[in-house]
Amino acid sequence: MKYWTRAGFSQEMTPVYSKITIAQIYNLSGERSLIATAEIPLAGILANETVKQADLPIKFCGYSQCYRKEAGQGKDAKGIFRLHQFSKVEMFAFTDESQSEKMLEEIVKIQIQLYEQLGFHFRVLELPTEELGASAYRKFDVEMWLPSKNAFCEVYLLKQC
Repeated sequence: MKYWTRAGFSQEMTPVYSKITIAQIYNLSGERSLIATAEIPLAGILANETVKQADLPIKFCGYSQCYRKEAGQGKDAKGIFRLHQFSKVEMFAFTDESQSEKMLEEIVKIQIQLYEQLGFHFRVLELPTEELGASAYRKFDVEMWLPSKNAFCEVYLLKQC
């Protein structure tokens, strides 16, 4: 976590469940579900606050336990290898529209520097518009070379929403 703190991100430990229920995640009793990504709780941190434009960007780095049902259903054929439960660190930033593009570039640069420091063989791909999804304006996949698969495989996703 120190790596991301040095890059100006505040550390957040996210909860393991949220009030969102969708098919790909494990639903608990009531309206709660185990989280599939830190993105959901990080997005809600400032939900009941008014943020001054002068205070932007606000950058969070969330460590989370993630839970996904899609593991073992062929999802790894297209990219990231899914497990039912895994841990990850996720960067999330609140910006205004004029800062959004610069923030995405900063986050991409931070990930590239991390993989370079670790000595990984990787590549960064900008995804075409048909693969963006409803919330994303731009999206990048970071793929790492996995000798066991003899292929590049997605290990990180970066998006601008």
